[in-house]
Amino acid sequence: MKVLRIKNKKNMFISLTTILVIIVAVFAAIKLYPTFTEKLSSSIWDGSIATSFSKGDGSESNPYIISDGSEFAFLFTKLKSEDSSSYFNKFYEIQNNIDFDNRDFSFIDSTKTFSGNINGNGYTLSNLNFNTCSPNADTGNCEYALFSNLNNATIKN
Repeated sequence: MKVLRIKNKKNMFISLTTILVIIVAVFAAIKLYPTFTEKLSSSIWDGSIATSFSKGDGSESNPYIISDGSEFAFLFTKLKSEDSSSYFNKFYEIQNNIDFDNRDFSFIDSTKTFSGNINGNGYTLSNLNFNTCSPNADTGNCEYALFSNLNNATIKN
């Protein structure tokens, strides 16, 4: 029977430590990757309003894609327009973090009813600024909302 002897225990300890550090680094990279990609895929709204959605037809299999603040603003201008019925019961997907850069977003009419499906896909809408008060009819208090009336609507992720 042969007995294996380790001649240099110090080198073996360094090798095991190196392997352990590599494993921890790989797991950390896998865990943190979505955080880095979210930061890279953010857009800052310049205050403009798009004239259409960049992609999609509003169906469940091909939702309207909202990739920046101008397309998000386009949705709300359409929801408050006379032609708003063509945007009801549609499907929408947010495909980016959107920073509204504290620009005024109070042109939306939060009293309109929203009926549709919005999938946020885990993205964040941040720094919305509402400069106009919408007083509650019962209390008189100012209320601020993207959607104050929902009818058969789904807003998720």
